[in-house]
Amino acid sequence: MESVLPSRPPAFINGLTRLPRELVHRVLDDLPMIKILQIISHKIPYLDECIRSHMSYRRVFPSQREIDRISDHFILHRDICRWKSISLTQGHVFMTSNPSSSRQLYIYGYMSSSQLACTREFMSDEIRKHVTLQDAEVEALAAFASQPLPTLYSSLQELEIWRARWEWIRGAKIKFNKAKAAQWFKAAELIESHPGKLMLKKPLDPSQGPPRPNTAHIAAYLRRTANKILKHRQFGPYGDTCRHKINGLVLVPYDRFLWTFLDGVKKCPPETFKYPKDIAANLESVLASLTNVDTRPTGIVNRIDWGPKKPVFLVKKHSEPGLHLCPLKSLSSNDPRELEWLAAFLKVVTWMEGNVEAKSEVDGLDGAALELKTLKLEV
Repeated sequence: MESVLPSRPPAFINGLTRLPRELVHRVLDDLPMIKILQIISHKIPYLDECIRSHMSYRRVFPSQREIDRISDHFILHRDICRWKSISLTQGHVFMTSNPSSSRQLYIYGYMSSSQLACTREFMSDEIRKHVTLQDAEVEALAAFASQPLPTLYSSLQELEIWRARWEWIRGAKIKFNKAKAAQWFKAAELIESHPGKLMLKKPLDPSQGPPRPNTAHIAAYLRRTANKILKHRQFGPYGDTCRHKINGLVLVPYDRFLWTFLDGVKKCPPETFKYPKDIAANLESVLASLTNVDTRPTGIVNRIDWGPKKPVFLVKKHSEPGLHLCPLKSLSSNDPRELEWLAAFLKVVTWMEGNVEAKSEVDGLDGAALELKTLKLEV
């Protein structure tokens, strides 16, 4: 298997290459095993030869094949740990060959081949853990990969499969994070562009009730979240319920703007009233998905609660367990169609506020007037 080599050896390894073999052997006497692994991971022939000729390590590494085998495991393990910001030695003691060291697990005065096997087994377990995904995780990432996740069972060597899976996971996760963060940035842009019209689905504080023009703190929160998502390396945690996560919506309009919209459509029906071209296009998009949140291919969620007195946005307070893949929805980004719908809705409502005569009584929008056939909404 072709390993991915680090770009440049650290200074202490470069220094070893300039020492005679006898001095290199003396240095190796006092190095912990993790340093030995770092040395062989750079695949420098002279240092590999020094290790193979060392009094203790020649018993551990009798051939170059043994060195290559452990270095390939170490390179992949280190790559995963660095990307995920995990301690390289977490859960494992890397050993030295110096009996006076308190950090070692020492057998017969030198690093034994059995200890090396334990080290390799530890790294194999760690690699396997990070290249094994749950079904929801695979589905969340698959949309951002150019090919399917390599199977764990193929004709390739085990380490080759792990490397291929890790490259697939890392590449897809980077794209996944960018897509998810972009939607949080878009949410921040919308809440700044339309102050007082939007609220967080999960309020930051109890005072976020009625519309408020001061939304700078909310936009800042959304951008901070987006920047955290860009740096995210792990999955989860997520549970078996959707926890009010219908397609991961971040923002919903206040209900009074739903009433403004419905009243405007009632007074200016699209089939008889000539809207400006850009507003007409946005209005068409809004009407197409006004009553339902589209969660294809897993189901339909009602967007609005058509109550007996006045309608309210159902999505901000209601969940639909069992209607979609909840673990997946708690991982994945917002449905882009929903942000597009929200942007169109805000443009139409803003236009209606300045161009359609306001209703005198909100309660005039009673249940009968809100029936879809009365409003002539196509769904």
